[in-house]
Amino acid sequence: MAPVDHVINFQLIVRLTDGLIIDCPRLGLPGCCSDISAWHFHRPSLPLQPGEFGLADKGYQGARELVTPYKGLLGHLNEDFTTFNQVHSAVRIVVEHTNACLTKPSS
Repeated sequence: MAPVDHVINFQLIVRLTDGLIIDCPRLGLPGCCSDISAWHFHRPSLPLQPGEFGLADKGYQGARELVTPYKGLLGHLNEDFTTFNQVHSAVRIVVEHTNACLTKPSS
């Protein structure tokens, strides 16, 4: 019988300047829980100054304190939204690299 993979949804708060994890709830949720539902469940406090926002992927659309990429209608975005998404992705890559380090299987 093949081993069963278990997935847990953790919400990491990662500093963009260096990829340091600055917050991670102690309780992970089942992997079937959507990112935005997990966000609302944990309600992490972001170390933000007035007027600042966190960056997140599309799974967090609807969180007031987070800036997410634009979703296009049938995959189509105008040039301004496409440019915004490219810049957003270029800045957030630090977070994705941090996630990759945590999920990479040990050799």
